[in-house]
Amino acid sequence: MAKLESIAEFAGIGEFFDSPIKLYSSGMYARLAFAICAHADADILIVDEALAVGDEAFRQKCLEFLAEFRRRGTILFVSHDLKTVTSLCDRAIWVDQGRLRAIGDPASVVNEYHDALVNEKDDPCRFHIGN
Repeated sequence: MAKLESIAEFAGIGEFFDSPIKLYSSGMYARLAFAICAHADADILIVDEALAVGDEAFRQKCLEFLAEFRRRGTILFVSHDLKTVTSLCDRAIWVDQGRLRAIGDPASVVNEYHDALVNEKDDPCRFHIGN
């Protein structure tokens, strides 16, 4: 019961916590999902764009949790938020069209990505189904 109360407090969605999830906004859903993950007993945490939804106060709470988790576990953080990638991660991987494009320290990988944005034509063919 204490864990459930802690999840509800972390999520910060008030009386909606006891409502059916189908009534949640996308932000409330993301808050609850992250709160549940934050309370799991795990060594590895996979976060995929979870911080893109929600207000700044909740985002900051999540970043503080991730910084603490980093000291005791491993985080696989998937994001297009390059600022957060460089501040949170020790290593970065850039996957482009399903292939490894760069790997290394986050600042170097982000710089390569920025160079590509400037020097390469945007290719809508990268979004395809199948091979």
